[in-house]
Amino acid sequence: MSTLDERLLAEWEQIDKAAWDLWGRALDPSAMAPLELAGVASLLSAIYNGIENILKQVVGADGPLPTGPRWHADLLDQAGRAGALDTATRGGLRQWLGFRHFFHHGYPLRMEPAQLAVMLEAAPGLLDGFRECINRCRQQKAGLADLLPVLRHRGSR
Repeated sequence: MSTLDERLLAEWEQIDKAAWDLWGRALDPSAMAPLELAGVASLLSAIYNGIENILKQVVGADGPLPTGPRWHADLLDQAGRAGALDTATRGGLRQWLGFRHFFHHGYPLRMEPAQLAVMLEAAPGLLDGFRECINRCRQQKAGLADLLPVLRHRGSR
């Protein structure tokens, strides 16, 4: 296994741990206290950060990474141009980026249960789509087999 593959897999394992913490049990944001909502939002933000870390490694292997105040959004665009993300997954990750921005800029205790419920509902499908995109990108670029396995939370439902 290459060093890049080892880094991608290590990051994916961290995403899997956070996903298991979220979806390995029943969560009802409408019944959560503000600190619980902030904790769940923190895990969703950590998962998104892991996705960005994977994208930085995949896209960075082919050239320079975006910089500047819009680098997060530019990374998604660059990943799309590089064939690492399809349009639907990129669009979903853009929404997740908006959620992450809201969380990271000081508003976790203003998180609305309905807002969090939308993210909790959408995130598993986005993670599946992301995994498929990264695996497909590796296959197309280097003829490699799938690297990122299905997340454990999928087997728990």
